Amino acid sequence: KKACEDRTGYLQIPLAASSMSRLVRPTALLLLAIAPPCALAMVATNTDLTGVKSRLRSTLAAHDYSTKAIEVVSVLDELVKLNPTPFPARSSALLGNWRQINAPEYPDGLGRDEGTGEFRYTLGRLSFNIFEPKDLVCNIGATLNPLSAVEGSEEIDYKITVPLSFEASGKRVRGELVNTASCAAESDERVCVRFTGGTLRCVDTADIDAWKAMFGKGEAEEEAASKLGWRKRVTTWLLNRLLGLQPPGPMDEDGSMSYSMSRSPKGFLEVLFVDDELRITRGNKGSLVIAERIPSA
Repeated sequence: KKACEDRTGYLQIPLAASSMSRLVRPTALLLLAIAPPCALAMVATNTDLTGVKSRLRSTLAAHDYSTKAIEVVSVLDELVKLNPTPFPARSSALLGNWRQINAPEYPDGLGRDEGTGEFRYTLGRLSFNIFEPKDLVCNIGATLNPLSAVEGSEEIDYKITVPLSFEASGKRVRGELVNTASCAAESDERVCVRFTGGTLRCVDTADIDAWKAMFGKGEAEEEAASKLGWRKRVTTWLLNRLLGLQPPGPMDEDGSMSYSMSRSPKGFLEVLFVDDELRITRGNKGSLVIAERIPSA
């Protein structure tokens, strides 16, 4: 019992010297004889966990990375039951750099790009109609989700970075949409998330001229529309009053454009599973995100 409790002891089996020559048991049986029962249970659990995580990855790949497939849901349920992290919403295991591995679940998707296989959405759909031009079709890459502790606070700095690209000036122009938020544990399994703003920016200086041509045009069209579109002005005023929304201003020299929200609505994430490799969360609208940890450099 004591050996099981501290997970370090072994059963002591005294053997006479004359008996040693007669010991021909296989190593595996000998280990079973001397290992504490709790250690054997730990080995079994770790083996099960590794196997289920591997099956989750292969099942996702077989179903176009959709979390809605029945087979994927079945493996997810199995993995959640093996969550090794107690009080996952309060655990430091949440911190780190994460990359989404399941298909995005934004509504109104435009399918996949036939050449690259990337998912496609309009910029308006990706940015909640904050950035112009709203009908610009973008390819998106794997979403990144770095989480870091805020010094002197229980809050966590929470970012969602969506790599994107679009056709302009005869080339594919690359950028990223970064949404910023803060989050904190609301219970042992739930974190509350409050979005604070976002930035749309170019990521390659070689693309900056095409980037500015695209979004400089959007700014000019928006300015012209604002002179005539009273509905747009009223909508902007209401969003400012309700959410404290400050819409994007003029483009910075590096091509970036930012907005902020001081009174944004709160959402939440249920932390269903987290360990040193995978994280599974469910949002307040039911969307599932499966993310893999990106090892530190």
